[in-house]
Amino acid sequence: MTVAGLSQPPFNTSLLGVVRGVADYYAIGVSDATLYGASGHAFLMNIHPEVCPSGPYVWNYDGFIKLLRNIGIEMECLGFIGGDSPFEAHAQLEKAVRERLDRGEVCSVVNMENQLIIACDDQGFSLIQPWGDDCGGMTPARLTFGSWKEFGAEIHAASYTFRKIEPAPARVAALAALAYAVDLYDHPDSHRWPPYEVGAAAWENWIAALRAGKAHPHGNWWNAMVWSECRRMASRYFGELEALFPANSAAMKALGISYARIADALEAAGNREASDADRITRLEEAAAVEGEGVRQIINIMEHSRE
Repeated sequence: MTVAGLSQPPFNTSLLGVVRGVADYYAIGVSDATLYGASGHAFLMNIHPEVCPSGPYVWNYDGFIKLLRNIGIEMECLGFIGGDSPFEAHAQLEKAVRERLDRGEVCSVVNMENQLIIACDDQGFSLIQPWGDDCGGMTPARLTFGSWKEFGAEIHAASYTFRKIEPAPARVAALAALAYAVDLYDHPDSHRWPPYEVGAAAWENWIAALRAGKAHPHGNWWNAMVWSECRRMASRYFGELEALFPANSAAMKALGISYARIADALEAAGNREASDADRITRLEEAAAVEGEGVRQIINIMEHSRE
């Protein structure tokens, strides 16, 4: 069987590429900025002490999954398998995914990168490759039943299913997302998996790694690409919120400008030709702007409760 009409855009944040594909498939008419913003992902940052490229993937998804419901998308984990999982575990997860596909639900698989499942036959699943190739085995076009050998020896994969549900009012969704943004920054422990850090501590991890000469070169670039994309979407989301919160439109506009500055600084920090000293300067600037932005969000929320 083939899921007709399913696509996945080449976002750096492949999880949101999946969500965009899901929203389009179910005809959920929201912008990219709303998908990033109302899901809270626009405000996330997760950094390993050595700026490992796994930063965008290894964090607690609970808050994100809860916020997706406000957009009209219910996301459910169907199971996880590792490289040492027995054949029975593969078969059980594959059976669960096939049952959901047969129901007409959209499903995905993630082994670091997130890919939508576009077809299924007797031998395995066919996956969308968002960047057009397998990215060194990270985004294969196929998964063979029983082994998922296309992911290579290091498998830490999960599958998800997505259903369309009734969304929350836009204002309710926005306030929940803003509350999540503050919680990520002020109470990071409930959103992270050690030794990764979220929120203010994520910036500190990144800067400390650069100062110590321990930042992974590819990880520095990839984290910058993902998190700058998120902050760029946050900037656009605040632009959309100007009309939704007219009494706070000036503050929303200012936040849009601030988060665009953060995105610019992150892109500069990811420049492969930049020195570590330059990267540190840009990250320190961005961290300060975001810290002030969180305080502005708190002020808006205090004056926006219905």
